[in-house]
Amino acid sequence: MPPRFFAARLGRGECIVLLDGVDEVADAPTRHRVARLVESFTRAYPHNRYVVTSRIVGYSGSARLGENYAMTTVRDFTWSDIEQFVGYWTAAVEVALAGEDSDYARQMARRQAEALLSALRNNERIRELAVNPLLLTVIALVQRYRAQLPDRRTELYEEAIEVLLGKWDEAKGLKDASLVAGRELDAGDRRSLLEPVALWMMEQRTREIELDELRSQLTERFQSMYSDTAVMVKAVDAFLRLIGERSGLLQERGQGQYSFSHLTFQEHLAARAIADRDDHVQYTLSAWATVGGAKWCCWRPAT
Repeated sequence: MPPRFFAARLGRGECIVLLDGVDEVADAPTRHRVARLVESFTRAYPHNRYVVTSRIVGYSGSARLGENYAMTTVRDFTWSDIEQFVGYWTAAVEVALAGEDSDYARQMARRQAEALLSALRNNERIRELAVNPLLLTVIALVQRYRAQLPDRRTELYEEAIEVLLGKWDEAKGLKDASLVAGRELDAGDRRSLLEPVALWMMEQRTREIELDELRSQLTERFQSMYSDTAVMVKAVDAFLRLIGERSGLLQERGQGQYSFSHLTFQEHLAARAIADRDDHVQYTLSAWATVGGAKWCCWRPAT
């Protein structure tokens, strides 16, 4: 770019400035500093438009912005939003693969979009997931990898979790993202660590788990992987950062409160944990009796 290419345009108020991921700044003091830098930048170039995004958990205290910033939250997609998103997403993928914006690429994109939208229309449970932009992207990726969405919901959930825990990083080129305290954890390892957590949450009939309890649950699994206690503690914290920042599967919803991005994933991982138990039949019958014959694994909170 020519010297002062951006400064000149910012000075004339010709720009829209998009700053994404404030919550991804690792520690609170640095996040506070970043927020003050954004405010200073806004004051220096006041005639432009600014959009700053963050998950709610990362936008608190001194990380909040002044300078007349208004706060709003992203709503669930409507069906019209889903159609528009799928159309843009498939077009972007096909054009990128073709290396040019050609008629052929656009034709392939329309076919991909029509196939995905048809699958969503015909499956209500999958359509429920698609109102979330992240999960809709995952569903689109599953169709991309599989050529079509699985007919069975369990297969879709399995594929979606695989995308969130593995292919998501691959797609972003993060080759070292699976390292935790020097040990490589692939998608299967990450899933096996989260399955008992999901089961515990189902047993407690809760959508959220406190950080201390989450650490306790993970520590039981990491003890067999690390002999050094100090390294194990670091590994647990590193795993929490990895899952929270990279996968979108288990997220921090509030200060010290975590939950799975969708109840369906919590249920699916809990069911896998039960299936892996030696006493899975007896356990299931006992759980069935405890709730009076209800479908325990499909429990949903009243709220």
